[in-house]
Amino acid sequence: MSGPATVPRMYLRIDPVTGELSLEEPDDFSRFHLEVPGNRSPEEVAALLQRLDVGRAVEGDPDRMWISVDAVQHLSAGAVGEDWLSGFEGMLAYARSKGFLDGPGTHVRAHVVRAAPS
Repeated sequence: MSGPATVPRMYLRIDPVTGELSLEEPDDFSRFHLEVPGNRSPEEVAALLQRLDVGRAVEGDPDRMWISVDAVQHLSAGAVGEDWLSGFEGMLAYARSKGFLDGPGTHVRAHVVRAAPS
């Protein structure tokens, strides 16, 4: 018998070698997070997001980052179908209802998941 199935989820991933940001599993709107290398401090992650102009730290919460809505849309280009935008907008509406969008609605809050070193 095989192991447990992997549950797909939309998330942003910081490559541990290059530091590049990618959008993974873009069609699952129910589990948004930011995956970072386990050896990066919250300050390093926030600095990288700012340098890439895609996000910033959530003040007082090292386990969460604000991610630019525009950056997620940009990263999705060429990797998603025509109906993706309506699903993403639905995710943002849900995020707003839970307080997971910033005031102007330009950034969505993402939980930081630390990946084990490979």
